[in-house]
Amino acid sequence: MLNRTALAILLFSLLVAFGAYLLVPTISEHQKTNHELQQANRKLLEHKEENQKLRSEIQMLNSDARTIERVARDKFGYVMPNETVYDFTKPLPAPKPRIQ
Repeated sequence: MLNRTALAILLFSLLVAFGAYLLVPTISEHQKTNHELQQANRKLLEHKEENQKLRSEIQMLNSDARTIERVARDKFGYVMPNETVYDFTKPLPAPKPRIQ
């Protein structure tokens, strides 16, 4: 009777250990996959926001003359006739030292 009980406990312990052995990698893989899914969802949200900004910009470019003019000036250096352009981005040459 004692041998049967000990054998049953040993068998049950082996089954629990084997089950844990099978589940631990599965739980770890699930956590890893869940983390990857969260990252993908964040990236998806960023892309959706960027797409919405681009759609808004396209809409403005299709309908607003001021937006078209701003983009033409900023990106392509467009200047209206009779306008004078002052470029302050280039540094002035350093003055030459005076020799006395």
